[in-house]
Amino acid sequence: MILPIPKIKIYIEAQAIAKKEYIEHDDEAEMKMSRDIGSIIQNSFYDIQSDKAIEELSELIRAISRYRMFHGLTYHELNTPKKERKEIINLKEEIADVYIMLEQIIRMNNISENEIKKIMREKIDRTLERLGANDNR
Repeated sequence: MILPIPKIKIYIEAQAIAKKEYIEHDDEAEMKMSRDIGSIIQNSFYDIQSDKAIEELSELIRAISRYRMFHGLTYHELNTPKKERKEIINLKEEIADVYIMLEQIIRMNNISENEIKKIMREKIDRTLERLGANDNR
């Protein structure tokens, strides 16, 4: 199972940033990414990969904090097109790293995509209820 990547194609954009080129997202790229993650799993130990996941999550936390510190902006202001700063590039790279590690942890523990989606739906519904926004669906 490959986690659904948001429309901004974070993983592929992070790769493109590193290579200084744009990589088109398609089924072939998705299949290659899935095979490559499978290869990582086959050549790794769970303890090492779970430690790596913890490390990547902490790096994402730092990237979010730095981004907020440099951009005390609203959601609308954050999504206004302008030249990307190093903080947003770093944020995308760390999100990509976390996606990769989550995919490995999910596969290594034989967790089904349907299980994850069901739990996500419950959590989203609970959050919408708390916000009083569940009437908009």
